[in-house]
Amino acid sequence: MDHTPGHRQWRNIDDLRQFMKKTGRSAAEIEQAIGERTERGRGSVARNWQLTLEMFRDPHIVLASHDDTTVEHVEEAAASGCTISEFPTTQEAAVKAKELGLKTIGGAPNIVRGGSHTGGVAMSDLVAAGVLDGLSSDYVPASLLQAVRLLARDAGLAQHEAFALVTSRVADMVNLTDRGRLAPGKRADLLRLRFIGDTPLVRRVWCGGAVVF
Repeated sequence: MDHTPGHRQWRNIDDLRQFMKKTGRSAAEIEQAIGERTERGRGSVARNWQLTLEMFRDPHIVLASHDDTTVEHVEEAAASGCTISEFPTTQEAAVKAKELGLKTIGGAPNIVRGGSHTGGVAMSDLVAAGVLDGLSSDYVPASLLQAVRLLARDAGLAQHEAFALVTSRVADMVNLTDRGRLAPGKRADLLRLRFIGDTPLVRRVWCGGAVVF
């Protein structure tokens, strides 16, 4: 993950400035913060990338690159042993990830709000292009079910295809073979829910076959 201003998610520094304005900082404070982050990133990213790869170089650990923006980012991720491109910020990067055999995952809140809040590609566009493999909650757990509803309603996905983006396809990409689908021998983690309009209402939860809610 590299959040250095001028790179990846924040390739357009004006997008970062607009985002930081929401925190109530003054223009001077924003410029100071951008300068400090740029300087830290310049000295740390390349060194820490290699250290991180060495630390987690194990066949049982799944590696994901973060905020791939260019073809070069994806190529570097693939060469480093990553199998997931997490939150590609451009369609170009997502397409390249699929070409190289990386799975792609995006944020469900991006679907719910109708696009990125930081200037990146809309996940609905990646769904339409067939280059999105799964969705993550990205800090908003309820967004997973909300996104399923919206994709089935607006993106032409069958309901089981939309649900697969937050269940089986995500489990598969991180090698959790004991869950993610309804099948004999699996964990039996289940939700019973209904949608009221576009709002999901969870009625019952089973974890390992036992009722927990």
